[in-house]
Amino acid sequence: MCGPIKCMPEGYTCYDKVVVDMGSLTFEKLFKHFEETQKVEVSMVSCGSIALYNAYMPGGKHAARLTRVIEELLFEITQEELPKGRRYLVLELGGADAEGNDF
Repeated sequence: MCGPIKCMPEGYTCYDKVVVDMGSLTFEKLFKHFEETQKVEVSMVSCGSIALYNAYMPGGKHAARLTRVIEELLFEITQEELPKGRRYLVLELGGADAEGNDF
């Protein structure tokens, strides 16, 4: 919200990445992983130009997505399969740390 943004983990830049090699995950499991390992609360997830999850949608519109497997929801929205042999998604996450800093 136009305030300072903190890259996580400490020392990372917007050009770094965190690899989560845990197989297919629901949003709940992904969020729990980041809560435990990075001490952050995830509130938004996108993949390219596709908004997969946004906790701030009016009426909790995306709340039902918490139990969905991420790549299955992506396919449902885009109707596009992952390229053959590709076993990963590039996701952009947003949220806040314990001090309220956006990441």
